[in-house]
Amino acid sequence: MQKHFPNCPPSHRDEIVRRVTERTWQNATIGRAVGITVTNYVRHRLTDYERLMKLHGLTREEARIAEAGTVADIWRSWQSPSLLD
Repeated sequence: MQKHFPNCPPSHRDEIVRRVTERTWQNATIGRAVGITVTNYVRHRLTDYERLMKLHGLTREEARIAEAGTVADIWRSWQSPSLLD
């Protein structure tokens, strides 16, 4: 987690690490497991994804598309500059 997302705030990092370790991962590397968990965490906790579905009736896919830019922006902000090159 720290290697790829060194700028992730500790409160988010701790929750993401907890989620990764609590789940059984079939055929996934630790890096892939972290990536999936970070994406899901950011989408559900730090965007309007849930609200778009509940209040605006969007499907999961529509809400994912609507929030994809925000998720990507947060990913980039949590990564180190050397990984962005």
